[in-house]
Order: sequence, then C-alpha cells, then structure tokens
Amino acid sequence: MNGAEVNETKNMGAGLIPNADSIAEFRLLTNSFSAEYGKFTGSVMNTVTKSGTNRFHGDLFEFYRNQGLDATSYFDPTKAALKRHQFGGVVGGPILKDKLFFFTDIQQTRQVAGSSTGVLQVTTGDERTGIFPDTALTGSVQGAAWAQALTSRNPGGGTVTAGTPYNQLGTPVITGGVPGHDLSAYIDPISAATLNFIPQSNLPGGQYSDASHSGQLIDTNMAQRIDFINHLTGDWSFYYHYDDATATDPIYQQAYMGITDVPGFPVAVPSRNQLFTMSNTKTIGSTSVNVARVQIFRTATRTAQPSASSKISGYDQFGFNTDPTTGGLVNTGTPGYPSSLPSMFFNTFAVGNNWLNLYQPDTTYGVGDTFSKIIGAHSLSFGGDFRYYQLNVRNECGPNGYFQFSGNETGTDLSDYFIGAPGGFVQCSVQLLDNRTRYGALFVSDTWKAKSNLTFNLGLRWDVARPWSDVYGRLTTAEPGVQSVKFPDSPPGNVVPGDPGVSSTISPTPYNNFGPRIGLAWAPTGGIWGENKTSIRAAYGVYYLGAADNGNFGIIGDAPWGLYWASPAPTEFANPYITRATGVSQGQHFPFTFPSGSGPFPNFLFGSLMPLYLPGYYNHNKTQMAEHYNVSIQRQLDKSTVLTVAYVGTQGHHIQRGEDILWGDGALCQSLASAGCGPSGEGNVYTVGAQNYYGTLTGLINNQAISPNYHNSAGGPVVAFASATYLKNSANSNYNSLQISAERRARDLTFLASYTYAHSLDNYSAKYDPRDPSRAYGPSTFDMRHNLVLSYNWDIPFAHAFGSRRITTGWHITGISRFNSGTPISLRSGGDWSLTNIGLDYPNQIGSIQKFDPHELQVLGSNQTPSNYYFDPTAFNRNIVSCGGATAYEACGVTGTAKQYSFYGPRAITTDAGLEKDTKITESTALNVRFEMFNIFNHTNFLTSGIVGNANSSQFGDATTAAQGRIGQISAKFVF
Repeated sequence: MNGAEVNETKNMGAGLIPNADSIAEFRLLTNSFSAEYGKFTGSVMNTVTKSGTNRFHGDLFEFYRNQGLDATSYFDPTKAALKRHQFGGVVGGPILKDKLFFFTDIQQTRQVAGSSTGVLQVTTGDERTGIFPDTALTGSVQGAAWAQALTSRNPGGGTVTAGTPYNQLGTPVITGGVPGHDLSAYIDPISAATLNFIPQSNLPGGQYSDASHSGQLIDTNMAQRIDFINHLTGDWSFYYHYDDATATDPIYQQAYMGITDVPGFPVAVPSRNQLFTMSNTKTIGSTSVNVARVQIFRTATRTAQPSASSKISGYDQFGFNTDPTTGGLVNTGTPGYPSSLPSMFFNTFAVGNNWLNLYQPDTTYGVGDTFSKIIGAHSLSFGGDFRYYQLNVRNECGPNGYFQFSGNETGTDLSDYFIGAPGGFVQCSVQLLDNRTRYGALFVSDTWKAKSNLTFNLGLRWDVARPWSDVYGRLTTAEPGVQSVKFPDSPPGNVVPGDPGVSSTISPTPYNNFGPRIGLAWAPTGGIWGENKTSIRAAYGVYYLGAADNGNFGIIGDAPWGLYWASPAPTEFANPYITRATGVSQGQHFPFTFPSGSGPFPNFLFGSLMPLYLPGYYNHNKTQMAEHYNVSIQRQLDKSTVLTVAYVGTQGHHIQRGEDILWGDGALCQSLASAGCGPSGEGNVYTVGAQNYYGTLTGLINNQAISPNYHNSAGGPVVAFASATYLKNSANSNYNSLQISAERRARDLTFLASYTYAHSLDNYSAKYDPRDPSRAYGPSTFDMRHNLVLSYNWDIPFAHAFGSRRITTGWHITGISRFNSGTPISLRSGGDWSLTNIGLDYPNQIGSIQKFDPHELQVLGSNQTPSNYYFDPTAFNRNIVSCGGATAYEACGVTGTAKQYSFYGPRAITTDAGLEKDTKITESTALNVRFEMFNIFNHTNFLTSGIVGNANSSQFGDATTAAQGRIGQISAKFVF
C-alpha cells in the first residue's frame, strides 16, 4: 500500500483493505516479477491511493443489502437475516494551489447477518434419552475403576466388570427397527446437566440446521493523504490509514478442529489496523529519480472473545470437581478471565466457546530506497529495504479446558458423552510470546532495450531474513540426548535458547539467499508473425520468503515457558486429571508458575509438567523459497481482440511443515492391551508384572530410558515426552498451469475470458508420516484443475433506438461468471485407531469412489436416513476390528490405506450480474445507480469444506454446507 508492506506476520494475510474509491492504481503481480519486489514466494498485490489535485473532486456512496432481495441458502430452514449498509465518501483538492494537496476517504460498514450452521448431526430423540442401537455400541468397558463407577450409578443393574460389552448394559429395546439398549441409568451427571446445550434436531435422523442467529459488524475505515510538491527537496507524500472493527459471530467455526459450534456461544472479534507512510520522490536531472520510503504498520486482533452471557459462577454448577488436589478443574486463564462451560468437541459439532482466544498486536517498521537512472538503452534501478517486525502474543489457551468425544469407549461420540467417557482432555496455561525479527534486502535491476522489438529485464536480489526470536528466549527445540544447562532438571532432548549451541533464533540466519531474475519481451514481425500483432514473453526468478511467523505459534507456551497439557490416557469427565480406567491421578498441573529472570533455573522441576509436548524449529533450517517461470504468446486477432496463451509454473522448496520425531509403536501398545493400552493412551505408564512401560512412543527420543528419573506431583511414574515435533523447512511443491485468455475492448462490449488448467502437488498439505514420508506427496489442498472466468460489460444501446437523452444514455449490464472444479477432500478417521498418537488415522478404501449429486437424497450403507451424499461411504471399510475396547474404522495399530487427499470435491458455478445507470447532472457532477445480484441464478454450490471426510462421523460422505445463495444489492454514488 503506497510502497508499504501491510501483511500481518502470522499467516501473511492482508492486514489492511482500503476504501475502493480511494484507489488510483492496482497491480497484481502473480509470477516472475522483477528484482524490485521480494520477501514473498507467491504473488504481490500493489496498491497506490489517489492524491488531491487543483480541483476539488470526490464522491459519496451507499451500498445496501437486505434479505428481502436474497434467496434462502440450500441447507438453511429459513432465510438468514441480512441488513448491510456500506457508506462513505472521498474528497480531494488543493490546500495551496500547485503545492499542497489533500485526499480524504472514509467508509463505514454496519451489518446484521444471519449465520448458518449447515447441516449438523446432533442427537436423535432416542439418543437424548440414552437409547442407542447395538450396531453403534461396539465398544466394551475399559478398566476396573471405570467399571466400578458405572456399577455405582445403577446399583440395581448388577455389577459391571471390565470388558463388558456396552450392548449388554441397560435395558434391551428396539430403536429404529433394530435391537438397542437403554443406557439412561448410566448417564453421567455432567452430561445430564449439559445436554440442553446440544440443540434438539429439527431435521430427520437427528440432524440440525439453523440460520436464525445473527451476528453484527461495525467497521470504520478512514484515511488521509497529504502531498507536497517541492522541486528543491522533491515531492513528499504522507498517508495515514485507520480501520477499527468489531464483529460478533453467533456460530463460531472451530477451524482448528474443522467443525462448527452449535448456537449459544457467540464470540466477539475486535480489531484495529493503522498504517503511516512517508515517501519522497526526487528527480535528479532529466534521467534520474530517487524514491525513499518510511512506514509504520500495526494490526491488533482478538480472535474469539467469549460473550459475557457464557460466563458462569463456577464449574461445579455443572458437576465438575473444582479441587485441583483431587484431579479437579481450575481456570488457567489470566486473572479475571471468565469461567464458562468447557468446550466439548464431537465428531460433527462442538459445544462451548472457542478454546483459543488470541490477542495479537503486530507492528512492522520499514525503510526503503530505490534509485533509477536511464543510460542509453538501459533503465537501471537499484535500492534496498529494511524492516523490523514486532509481534506480541497473549493467547488464552484452553483456560476452561476442552473434552474430545470420538467414540473410543462405547463406539460413538454421543454414547461416549452420554455416559461421561471423553477420549481426551486438553488445558493450557496462558501462552506468551514477544517475537522480533529483521529483514533486509538489496537489489539491482536493468531493463535493457536491446532492439526496438526486444527488451530484456535482468535483476538480482539479495535477501537476508533473520529467523524469529523471543525477547525473553521463550522458545524450545529438540536436541535428542542433549542436556539443558539453563534447566538442569529438564529431560535430555528439551533445550532452550542460551543452552550450548542453541541460539536465540534456533536456526541460523542465512546470508547466501541470492535471487536472480531474468525476463524478455519480444515482438517478432514479418512472416507468420504479421506486423506488430504478436508478443512473446518469458521469465524466470528465484524468490525467498521473509518474515512469516506461523511456525512460532506451534511452539508458543510449551514447558518450561508454559504448559500445554493433554491427558496421556482417557480421563474421567468430572475429574479430568484422573485416568478413567484405573482411577489413578495424572498429577496436579495448574496453576503453572512461569520461570522468572535469565536463569539458570536449577529448582525448576519438570516431573509435574510431564508428559511434555516438545515442538521446536529444526536448528538447520533453510529459508523457504520458490522458483517462478513462465512463457506466453499474445496475439492480436482483430483491432479490439487479443488472445494470450501462457505456461506458468512454480517450484517451492524448503517449505515449512511439522515432522514428528516421536510416534506410537502400535505393536507395543497392542501387546500391552491387557494393561489398558489403547487409542490415545500412548503417553501413559503401563505396569506388567514388575516392569513399567513408559508409554509406547518411539523415535529419536528414548522415553524408556529417560522417564524413570521423574515422577508426577502425585508421586507416580510418568512418561517424559508425549510429543516431539520439528518445524522443519523440508517440504516441496510443484505447480504447473496452462493459462488462456481472450480480451475484447470495444466501445459497446468489453469482455475477458480466462481459462486455467492447473495441477499443484506437494508433500506438506497432507499429514507427514515419519514411517513413510512419501505418503504425504499428493494434491495440494488448494489444487483446482479447471477454472473458467468470464467478465463482461455491455453498453445498452438505448440511445440508438430512442435518441440521445439523459434517460437513454449511460445504461450498462455487467457481470462475472465463474466455472471451476473442486478442491481435494480431506479424508481421516480420528480416534487414534492407528495407535500412533500423531493423527495418522485414515479409513481403508475397498472400492472405487462413486460420486452423487447432493441435491438427490440417497440411502447408503447402514444409515437408513436419506442424506445429501456427495460420495459413497461404502467405498471404505468401517467397523473392522476391536481396538482397545472400541471398534476401529481401520485395522488396529495400522494406518488405513486411503490417502488424505485422493479425490476432489464438488465444482462451483456462480454468476454475478448488475444493471447500472450513469447520469450526468452537470458538467462536473454525475450520479451512478446500480442494482446487482450475486449468484443471480441462485445456483447451489456445495462447499468442499462441508463434505464430511471423517469416517468416524455418522455424516461420512455427506454434503453439509453450501455457499451463500442469491444476494441482492442496490447502490448509489454521487460523483463531483
């Protein structure tokens, strides 16, 4: 934006979006751009805002949407509310004629919009009363302590023993025409107290859809630009942008889990973005120009502030134990953070507030300079950039904890919940990070006009991107076998900055990142080429990624700089720090006391923090980079039509991914099944005879040798490490495309038709398997094979038919139509049936993939309720073999055969169209009125993200969400 970088540094997204009417120039550089641009391995979007002139000019506008113009979206039972006002204006003019100018813009958006849940599988009427079919109750009671707890709930039901199948508990019944059992006598008290938070189904088969809950948005966006023209010092430009917004969302998308919250737990998302830039453009003689720039950009966002309505007086009101000394639940947030219902994640929906509430202020300081000079046939430019990044994070991580229900105990997530048998529990301390880094670059570029019809662009850029570091050294990394000096009690392998050989940035700063750029433009003439009708372009370049801080968010808040606690074995519901099968305490963990000072810390003890989660940067990482290349031929077909055919490719190298260096040994866990080892139990201690087995994790860290030296706070044995992962720049990508476009520019009709056939492959989109690294190679998550876009603008010839009058001139029809194929569907099964503890759970594919039209209801497999299937789930073998007491959707201890991304989701067809009228009022004023329809034909576009690829889910294979239906908008703009 005006030469300033406005990316937020976590995910490199755009941190600032200007008022469209303030934009004077917009460029999107997608591939093989010149050496002047760097720090990014993808595209660069460059925007320049308008400046004032010697005449006052501007506009006033209002864009309005109302649900009365909309259609009901496909899965919504009612039309979602929508009232949106987007209004404002721009004005520019002189302060001092010919010398000092201003340009001001302001825009405010006020919106009330309904949020759709899509179709969620919640509960049937029978399930709410504890009646489940025997085909669902495939598990058996795991552990003597848990069996005793079930016996105590139903004294008249006889003694429950470990190993008792759940389809033998309770009272036999017939449900849905099949045998089942009534488990109502075994309901957990917390489940009884929280069941009403799960909405009752309003669709057949226990499904639920809702669009009646509305969120709000208030966004104020304003900017001021001042330009000072001075021939002595050069031309000065000052720009300040301010954007303050607060959004409330009644239906939170739990992106981390890939599922949707049920209504009742709204969150607020406040944000504030600010940019200040100053630039000086100095002309030196007739052939030289120097441009200097200074910037400060700050963006601050809180991602999920829970509504005050979700605050509770204490967890005990739902039946949770609140005594930490006996395995109870305590609030681990910052002082005063509200207690609320702990989050509960099911296979198809979630209940409760988002478990992460991130506050992220992010500031970028930058300076840059570019000097350009023309020498004969050469246009030379050279310069550099320096940026200092400051990222401070305060993340409320699971302050109320969250429970995962996936069917590990009884066979289904809902029956697990009903009897109070979570598969896992997670809670964390507040996570702190004060990250800093620096980026610098120098470049030289030469545009050489070798001939009148041949131009070369040659360049070289040198990028120095220092890895991130925390001001207080609060990072960790894995160095198997190395003992920390700063924390002498730390288990070998867990090291921090300040330990021997561990720098503040973990990975070294590379100084050899040189990126050559070369391009040519040739306009051949004569023969088959014709005269001035053909242009051939080709380019190649190397690009390095600068400061992207996504990786540090995977490291933040782990011991000793915080505590991320995930239960090493399934827990009790009321006492989440007690192992359910044995009744043994997993230790007292909170509140967590942070180490203070620079260390060393000889008295900081790790036993009560175990098992540890150890993610860390690999200490020999290289800078992420990409190679761009393209060649295109452009041909003028007639005086107003141009055809372009291009090949465009990108190779990505050293892409960051997580590589687990600890994973479960499935065979060992199965050999310890008699001691209780099963899904999600790889981090627990098992005793067989007189021998302790410290979990089943294998890899680069030897838990069996390290763990006997430690004990948890309850004095019991403990596993040292539950997880160890490198954030390693080791992945690669490969994108190739054929791009064809035809553009016509005529007085009455303008259109652009663009078609891209592309294929993107990589080995970082899919989950990395340390036992078989090649398994991860496949389609990228964004891989889209076909994409056709048509845009058009027709000046309606009313004036030719009825004469040129104010009422007959200025009519236009505009539109954009897009036809694209789908992106890959993510397959998984969950439940840790593979016994790896790192998420390598996939169903076994036993047949070819058959796809259906989701508009047509189908009955497939054992589910007798008609569903909107997109693919046939019976192509995957489910309910195969017993695994730790429950029935797995893959062979126990073995990763399923299906690859994570193996087939594609539904295509999309969308047409946006508008009718527009320009009316000239006076010589210097005009009125523009538009009526627009987005998705004018109300075509249902099923979303790939809503195709359920989780084999654990009863909605496996279903289409559950669709893009917005038709939306209408009217607008008016007064231009002066």
